[in-house]
Amino acid sequence: MSAQVEIGAVTADEALTAEGFDRALRGVLDKEVSIYPARAWYPSSLGHPCDRFLVWNFTRWQDKARHDAVLQSIFDEGREHQPLIYKRLEQMGFEIIRESDRPTQYKVKGGAVISGRPDGRLAGFRGEKYKPTPILEAKTMSSFQWDKTHTIDDLKHSPYPWTRSYYAQGHLYCFLENTPAGLFVLKNKTTGMLKCLPYELDYAFAESLLTRIERDLAPMVAQGVDPDPIPFDPIVCGGCAFEAQCYPPRDFGPGTQILEDPALVEQLEERERLKPVAKEYEELDKTVKTILKRNGIKVAIAGPFQIELTERAVKAYSVPERTDLVVKITRQG
Repeated sequence: MSAQVEIGAVTADEALTAEGFDRALRGVLDKEVSIYPARAWYPSSLGHPCDRFLVWNFTRWQDKARHDAVLQSIFDEGREHQPLIYKRLEQMGFEIIRESDRPTQYKVKGGAVISGRPDGRLAGFRGEKYKPTPILEAKTMSSFQWDKTHTIDDLKHSPYPWTRSYYAQGHLYCFLENTPAGLFVLKNKTTGMLKCLPYELDYAFAESLLTRIERDLAPMVAQGVDPDPIPFDPIVCGGCAFEAQCYPPRDFGPGTQILEDPALVEQLEERERLKPVAKEYEELDKTVKTILKRNGIKVAIAGPFQIELTERAVKAYSVPERTDLVVKITRQG
């Protein structure tokens, strides 16, 4: 190619290489990263387990670390799913009142302001109207998390704080909109399939979130008080933007990186859950195959299983010296 046209810090030729393409993409995503002070409380974050994180978003937002391009891409993916879910629901026959362009400012007891907008409302289905109209919350999940989420309680008791925040968000919107019920529609990020989690407003839970603002969080913001840190939790604290300022400091040793990818954390949790099952499978597989080989079976039927043993020559070879990377993963806590 002849022309060397600059694309940010990447030339046209470089943009066709893996390294240049990645640099151009990360440059775009980095420009989307913004840090700004919180001016209201948000339903999407009020389920967060750490008071210090919520208060510091008001009082120490300048100290917040910028998240990386990968996490920004994850945020963008979360926003892009919503039109697809709207479209599929409408194809199914739902009549949807879509998310408003501007957030609503809800004033609650004590003068605090909650700012937000539900993803929408369900007005009806195939000509039949809903009265009142349920709150609609649309979320995307990784495939393995989607597979094990079946009821609203699965959101409430999820091991992941960002998923538990969905539960808080849905109930807060029902409370603030004076609506007795809502519906989560969850999209499988891998297959695109949808599932729904209907729920009725848990008044006591929603009121506890508002009490948390009125009694604990808002006074600390007004007085500039730093909340006490929570006990260190790798899932909550490991990728926190305030980790460098939070005390007591957590020292993992020189060269340790903090990975901020929530999807990776979910995959590591799922890996941990499957570990005993995988070990049991390997042991049972080895036992069954040993029995079949010892009995000299060639072809057999056992219930619904067809069994065939064949011979395969194994060539001798030597492995040259090399250095391999060994990955050791252990769960803390």
